[in-house]
Amino acid sequence: MTVTWAHTGRTLRGRAPSYRVVRQCLEHQAEVRVRGRVDRALGADPLDAGTRRWFRAAQGERRLDAVLAGLGAPWTVLNSIPVGRSGQVDHLLIGPAGVFTVVARAAARRPLTSEGFELAGAEADALRSAIAERLDAESRLSVAMGSEVEVRSFVVAVGAGRVSGHADGVSFVTPAELERVLARAPRRLDAQTVTLLRAVAEQPRTWREQPVEAIDDADIDVEQRFRSLELDVLVARRLRLLWTVLGSAAGLAAMLGAIAVAAPEVLTRLSGALGL
Repeated sequence: MTVTWAHTGRTLRGRAPSYRVVRQCLEHQAEVRVRGRVDRALGADPLDAGTRRWFRAAQGERRLDAVLAGLGAPWTVLNSIPVGRSGQVDHLLIGPAGVFTVVARAAARRPLTSEGFELAGAEADALRSAIAERLDAESRLSVAMGSEVEVRSFVVAVGAGRVSGHADGVSFVTPAELERVLARAPRRLDAQTVTLLRAVAEQPRTWREQPVEAIDDADIDVEQRFRSLELDVLVARRLRLLWTVLGSAAGLAAMLGAIAVAAPEVLTRLSGALGL
């Protein structure tokens, strides 16, 4: 077996699972008009339609974070791997059960079954991404290892109650199902192969010729900025709810006030009609 990588002193193990999509969400948010004081007081949504899609995707990725972080030994998890000039592998898992790519997508809250399995919208997009990432990983790792490396793929449907589907060699699962499948998967690789694959996969040169951006304090800032955005969204939502409740209460008070004002006149007319 010939391994063609060289250690560079910087590996790809530093990024959180949600790094890429969180960063893209913040880049889109930077182009959104800043809310004024009145908008903030009224609870105007800080997200526009375009950013909202990335925001939900980022939250979905962050729910997957806990699952991937909980895998522990003997799994190695690499995230947001830049491939070539513009490609990306969202998540790469390496362990005795093999090598897997994982793509996460927010899913409709409906069950998907293998019988009559159909893909549309976000699911079709996730399938295309999963296939592309699997092929990229197989190609790059095989060249670096000097022998064929098999890679399998998962699409994790975040938010779905139940998922059981397969299409074009890609398995659709929920986060909990992913954890169970990996825990029960039979051993396919010996310890030496796993160690070599891990060492090769961690090297940026395996995935692209161009330098890979450093994992530094700027990446920590990305996480802090996203938490701040989440807080802004939550506060705005609660303010809108508060104004809705206050508006309803004011409307009810006005109605009761009108009834109170009209009540004496109504009673007088009713008494006259009854001859009292």
